[in-house]
This record gives sequence, structure tokens and C-alpha cells, in this order.
Amino acid sequence: MKTYITALSDKKYLKGCLVLNESLKQVNSQYPLVVLASKDLDSKTIKTLKKNNIEIVYPKNDLILPENIIKQNAEADFDYWTKTFIKLLAFDLDEYEKIVLVDNDIIVLENIDDLFEKPHMSGVALCKDTMGANNCSSGFLVIEPQKDFSKNFSSIIEKISNNNGHFGDQDVINQYYPDWFDNKELHLDIGYHIMFGDVWFYYTKFGYGKDKKIKSVHFPGKKKPWMKPLTHIEHYTKFVIRKQWILFKIFYKYDKTLLKVTLKNLFL
Repeated sequence: MKTYITALSDKKYLKGCLVLNESLKQVNSQYPLVVLASKDLDSKTIKTLKKNNIEIVYPKNDLILPENIIKQNAEADFDYWTKTFIKLLAFDLDEYEKIVLVDNDIIVLENIDDLFEKPHMSGVALCKDTMGANNCSSGFLVIEPQKDFSKNFSSIIEKISNNNGHFGDQDVINQYYPDWFDNKELHLDIGYHIMFGDVWFYYTKFGYGKDKKIKSVHFPGKKKPWMKPLTHIEHYTKFVIRKQWILFKIFYKYDKTLLKVTLKNLFL
């Protein structure tokens, strides 16, 4: 069995899950979206997911974070990173032959079902072209789960907790797979997963959004598109003034999908 998985540990990200789910339907995906929910997620959020026919699974293992990580993330205003460590527990979901782990602040624009034919740990080299970074993005990753695999991450979590700075699940994954960047067969084309803030760069420099497809767009950071939709007029105005029509198009697509799932859930 194969499926898309997104993690949810905070009700504030529910609408992101609903938009992601709807966007997969709109591109005629053959595979469902399953939500990996934290065990303390409130009942109202669980009820909404079920009403939208979204399957829910719970972690098979516990992930205990050292207080130092929680404190340092909070002090750096990255407290929301602390909640994303649940994504590491997706590696344990061995009832699935293969999963595509997708963050819930992503909208899918093209069918990406071919990812299920890619090898374990296929992903995108995050910010390789824009910042020269060599990390694998944990927000968009092909995984072949194994029983209790997440226990392999425990020593790394303990290790990074002794360092200064803020940390997330992506840091753990990249330390566990230190040779990932050198294994080019695992690198997906950047068109599979582009950060919204990088779209204009890839559009103008490499033709993504023109002759090359942008298959999904990620909205990272603390403020998400569904949190203050009424302020989006400022973004649209900026895109028009700058003639950044590709950004206008993507943002409009997100808002349109968001409106659809919001209205739908008013009557469920």
C-alpha cells in the first residue's frame, strides 16, 4: 500500500491539511492523503478530518525531545519547529510499502504520483541554487518505512540538543543521512518542490512555470496563507505592480482552493 502522509500536531495547521488534500484530488492523484496526527490533537480537529474522508494514523512510538531543544527553539521564535519532529515518526509506518511525506503548507499543482516509483530518500536539495545549501528537504520526501526506524534518530536528537541554536526534524534527517547530497540519484528535479519565495528566481533563471512545470509549492515560515487571507490583497497588488504573474497565479490558486475547503466545511 502506498500513500501520501502529512503530519499534524497543531490545530492551527488543519486548513493546510485540507488544502493539501484538495489539491491532490484536483490533480487526479491515485493515492490518498493520510494524516499522521499527534496523540494530543483535539477532538474537533480529528472530527473535521474524518468528515473530509481523510484517514488518520497515530505514531507507533514516542519521541521525547530534550528540554534544551524546546527552550532554544522557543527563544529563537522557532517554537513551531518543535512540533514538526513528529514527522520523524512517519519512518515507522511499515504498514505502507512506500510513502511520500509532504508538509501541510504545500499545494500540489501537478500530478506527482510518479514519486512512488522513486527510491527511498528521494527528495529535493533545498536552496541549492539560491543559497548554495546542500540539505535534503524534509518537507517533501519519498520514504520506505521500517518498523521502529525512528529509534535510530534518538542519538542524533540527543547530540544536537547539546548544541546552541534552533533545530528541527530536517536537521536530524540530514545528520542521519550525511552522504545524501553526494548521492545524486536521490535528487528530485527542483520543479517537484519549490519554496514560494524562490519561485520568481526559478521562473526567471531556469524557466520553471514557463516550459518547465512547477509541481508543488511550499509556503514555509511561521505565517501561513490560511492564517490571514484578508491581507492577501497586499500580495496581489505587489505582484501586479512588479508584473510577477506566476506568483499571482500560484497565490490565487492557493486562495481559491482554501476558499473551497473553507466553504465546504461550513456545511459538513
